[in-house]
Amino acid sequence: MFSIFNTVSKITIFLALNVAMLLLNKSVVAQSSTRESKDSTATKRPAPPRRIPPNKVKPGGGLDLSYQSCKSEKLSLTALVQIDNPVLTTQSYPSFLFYVPDRGVEIDYGEFSLFTASEKTRVFSTRVDLTNAPGIIKIDLPHAPEYALEVEQSYHWYFKVSCQTEADAPIFLDVNGWIERIPATSTTEQHLSSASPDIWYDAIAITARNLLATPQDPTVRDRWLKLLQFI
Repeated sequence: MFSIFNTVSKITIFLALNVAMLLLNKSVVAQSSTRESKDSTATKRPAPPRRIPPNKVKPGGGLDLSYQSCKSEKLSLTALVQIDNPVLTTQSYPSFLFYVPDRGVEIDYGEFSLFTASEKTRVFSTRVDLTNAPGIIKIDLPHAPEYALEVEQSYHWYFKVSCQTEADAPIFLDVNGWIERIPATSTTEQHLSSASPDIWYDAIAITARNLLATPQDPTVRDRWLKLLQFI
């Protein structure tokens, strides 16, 4: 159900280092605001459709990295996903990728959960062994009907890391985000053939897999680096 890439081959170092370099040189602030003019004579408008909030790709809300990793002074736990929604997949059983900067001895465990949009139903939950961290981990939904994502439905996922600590209170790092499944069409196939970020979850999972299989392919390397620019 999950795997950690950092013990597979040298290309894993390439994957992790490229994430690390981008995170060190880049600070992303996502803000969204709406303004509505006040006019006492205006007719009352219907309520806007529910808007999915931005994905929380790093722990905490500030730039202090002491709240974004267990021990790392420069890097943050990071969900490899775009900040702005909707973030899409065509897959019934998609993959979720995360960059874990801390060493395994500094981590107690990881935990991944997936809920329906209403948060009333837990679709899937698993403990993640992070003994081999740091590196990029991939969490796959099990191929069983009860875990399949439904078309045109959104889901809310959570990933948290429990840090090793001598303090009385536990220390948790958490990120969370959304995923929406859409039907596979000729248009989505065109997007995926070029690793377009429009179908994010599929594109980054496919590109990461291809990079592990053909680490010297310049086209695959370029696609990977371009996708990371959107995080």
